[in-house]
Amino acid sequence: MSITIALEPHKNPRIDALTDTQRLCWVLEFIRRDLDELTPEELAAIGDDLVHATAPWWVEAGWMDGKTRQCTEILAEDVRVWQEEIRKGIYTLIGQSIPMTELSNIRANRASPVGWALPVSATYLVPVRFDLRGDYVQILSMDESTNDRAAILHGVANLILMCRTRLCACPVCGTPFLRQYRQEYCQVRCSNKVRNRRRLDRKANQQKSQKHVVTGLPASTSVTMA
Repeated sequence: MSITIALEPHKNPRIDALTDTQRLCWVLEFIRRDLDELTPEELAAIGDDLVHATAPWWVEAGWMDGKTRQCTEILAEDVRVWQEEIRKGIYTLIGQSIPMTELSNIRANRASPVGWALPVSATYLVPVRFDLRGDYVQILSMDESTNDRAAILHGVANLILMCRTRLCACPVCGTPFLRQYRQEYCQVRCSNKVRNRRRLDRKANQQKSQKHVVTGLPASTSVTMA
């Protein structure tokens, strides 16, 4: 007779309460953070936030023997490596898209793969009911080779798939952000730069036009009275 011990998953109420959109926004802020300014303790806390934000299903992963995965402490070195990997992957995805013909060639092994290469692991597409807003397909990597890195990266990919129509790059600074409605720029500072540049361009064009009108007049004029 075997005894199965259920390990209590670690809780992170601040991150666990986020919606999927808020989780992806957290990831986009994470890849912009300067980790060199943080202490090892702060980096460990960021690592815990990262795994909860990207892969909550991994925190509570259930195996066939009934166990619940035990949360492990995230090392500061891993957080740095994962930040760079996630940053490169997201910037790759917000670049220029490939045509459908090239995608067909890639699928037929007639062209080399492009895009963000995720860790190899057993991936399952699982339809998930999300409150009253309908179903979506979630990526789950649950085989024995799955580790924190694979779970986090697949979790980021899953969040991007759910918000893919809103993820874009700021045309001013190139920063990835989630577009709200008709939003064009990542922040007010970038939109102000564009507005100021356009105003200066209009002013320069007006001055150029005025100068052209003035220089086009004859040097002296005379008025003849009948």
